[in-house]
Amino acid sequence: DLGVYFRNTILAAGATAVITAVLGSMGGYAMARSAFPGRRLLALALLLSPMFQGPPVMIPFYRILSTLRLLNTLPGLVLVYMSLTLPICIWLMAGFFQGLPRELEEAALVDGCSPFGAFRRILLPLTLPGLAATALYAFVVAWNDYQYALILTSSDRAKTIQLGLSELLTFFGQTNWGGIMASGVLTTLPVVLIFMLIQRVLVQGITAGALKSSRSITRWQALP
Repeated sequence: DLGVYFRNTILAAGATAVITAVLGSMGGYAMARSAFPGRRLLALALLLSPMFQGPPVMIPFYRILSTLRLLNTLPGLVLVYMSLTLPICIWLMAGFFQGLPRELEEAALVDGCSPFGAFRRILLPLTLPGLAATALYAFVVAWNDYQYALILTSSDRAKTIQLGLSELLTFFGQTNWGGIMASGVLTTLPVVLIFMLIQRVLVQGITAGALKSSRSITRWQALP
């Protein structure tokens, strides 16, 4: 059933990438433009949150999804994957928005745009490289996951391709290296194709994001 697992993984990783890009851009804009008490602490929490993943949170995630009746479902996997991707993507997008001059927003507001209109029509297109980089990061994180899918899924309706590859190791009673290698190549194709399509924008986003994130750390050290 590798075809079913392949479809599940595309749906889960694609939904994670899209939702993370949307919420990450909004959260990054708020972090960059809104002054509120505790912003420095929140920025630090976002940066450190990936340290608290994996086995320490497996049982809480399992119980939460079980209570919400999302255990062994793709929406449940997407929620868990977003806990991995969203904090870093908010941090990265905040760096991009901090690099844009405020005069662009002020000019848009003077011309009659609402604050959300200025964000959507003026600022968001200018951060397209960063948006592409964060979306691809979220997609790759969700696509490569094994441990969360292993614990939180148990049937074909939600299992991912990573679980399918692990089951293929012993499916025929012996190690089927030909089938494993062929399946591994098919598993890597979506990420390779996406990277080829947005390679130029992605490289710009990663390069600019690294520089702007380092500047963000310096700026947020002075925040209340």
